[in-house]
Amino acid sequence: IFTREFPKELPDDMELNYKMLAAGRIAFADFLDRPAVACLWWPRFVAMANWLTGEEKIRRMEIEKIYSEVNASWDFEVAGNNFSLNTRIDRLEQLKTGSIAIIDYKTGTIPTKSDIGNGLSNQLPLEALIVQYGKLSRDIPSGAVTQMEYWKLSGNEEKCEITKVETDIEEARARLEELIKKFDDPTTPYAAQIDGISRYNDYEHLTRRREWEMV
Repeated sequence: IFTREFPKELPDDMELNYKMLAAGRIAFADFLDRPAVACLWWPRFVAMANWLTGEEKIRRMEIEKIYSEVNASWDFEVAGNNFSLNTRIDRLEQLKTGSIAIIDYKTGTIPTKSDIGNGLSNQLPLEALIVQYGKLSRDIPSGAVTQMEYWKLSGNEEKCEITKVETDIEEARARLEELIKKFDDPTTPYAAQIDGISRYNDYEHLTRRREWEMV
């Protein structure tokens, strides 16, 4: 809401924090009558807003324009077969240098550098590929992605932070194409659970793995 109202220049310092909180009140409008939201989540948002306004003042010096919640898609071919990759990007910044930065907001755990480097957390590199080679909504021009960042938004202002992702997106593309080829092979099984791939597994309760391990 805030970046759509101010995609380029920020309001002056007197209005900046007020406008950020006003955007929050719009988002919280249907929920603030709930005590748990008013007492727990709104104060957390206020802390996030204080941190965000500080970051906005720093970043706007390098930004031409900001887009929020950008739908994007990329259609490409692997081994003679068509494949489509789709996403919604939290925040896309057109930089004054002509390149693009993409940001993903996280209120939970940020992927570790190890998981990103090993190809286990591919969200931002894949989004960068879509931005660089695909089509973006609202006639936003594609372009080279030079910055990828996770923004951790915490209820404690001191715990909010920015984590830069420095993975080579062409390496991510190569891994993606190999994965597509692998699962295009009819002999490749779709395993319900693979060690080391994810900390959370929606199918764990169905596979009864822990029960079998106990046996």
